Amino acid sequence: MLLDHVQYNMILQIKNVNIGIDLDEILADTVREFLNYSQTKFDIKLERDWLYNYFLQDVKESWINKEQFFGLWKGFVEAGHTRNIAPIKWSYELLSHLKNNWNKIFVITGRHNFEKTNTEYWLNKNYPNLVDDLIFTNFLSSDMRLKSEYINKYEIKLFFDDIYDFCTDVAVNSNIPVYMPTKPWNVHYQDLPQNIIRIDSLETLLV
Repeated sequence: MLLDHVQYNMILQIKNVNIGIDLDEILADTVREFLNYSQTKFDIKLERDWLYNYFLQDVKESWINKEQFFGLWKGFVEAGHTRNIAPIKWSYELLSHLKNNWNKIFVITGRHNFEKTNTEYWLNKNYPNLVDDLIFTNFLSSDMRLKSEYINKYEIKLFFDDIYDFCTDVAVNSNIPVYMPTKPWNVHYQDLPQNIIRIDSLETLLV
């Protein structure tokens, strides 16, 4: 971990670095809120710590398919719940830390274009003047794009995500350091690619 911190600190010593960060479960405590909503709509009784997969359609105990999951998420958004999600602990401090030396922060999320208004509202409320650009990759839609495409386009040098497949995409196709905070849905992945660095919490990177 010491070497990983040396690499991280070296990147942050450089001025005007572009840094990418995921939104849900890196900045926003989304899963907890979404599970509460899912229980009221589908009587899906799941605890956050039980989730071995981030996406409910891939959790057999949820008994819903891809279309139902997307419809459930769309209802969650349209009801305004994404405007009131609590921030992840230490996320504000991390973004403030990353913003040093005139760095630019790109939030690259799997959310969809129709979520733009609520997402921008939430970011401005919780991280004022810290985010330079917001990019939607439209996961689970025909317009889906890989996060690595935007990492390469904007020459981003450092990335944060919690979903193993997204971390691997960036690690392999963009060849930059990717920090992956441990979550129930990624804890079982071992033997990570060399440039995926697992951390216990965002606080780890504030020391």
